[in-house]
Amino acid sequence: MTPHQGGGFLYTFRARDCGRCPLRAHCVSPGRRAKGVYYRPDLHAGRPRGIRAAMRLRWAVERVFGEEKVWHRFDRLRYNGRERAAIQAYLTAIVVDAKKMARRVAA
Repeated sequence: MTPHQGGGFLYTFRARDCGRCPLRAHCVSPGRRAKGVYYRPDLHAGRPRGIRAAMRLRWAVERVFGEEKVWHRFDRLRYNGRERAAIQAYLTAIVVDAKKMARRVAA
């Protein structure tokens, strides 16, 4: 452990310490003798429990919303009123889901 100028700590591990680890191929690239990991405890101090799992799932949800916004004009409502806006949201979701199903069938 080495104090880092950014306020955290730099941990250095030898590649041979990871000999039996199943994640070694993803973590330590071939030809490297060491792996460095930077950690700042103050960044994680105030985070609620389970935030890491939530952030792993969030990218998938945000991607769908981004597709609706960019490709299906969901950035602005086409109709006025709550009921008509709900219809537009339902139809957009149906189209995006149909596109996902078509991609899965074609693959």
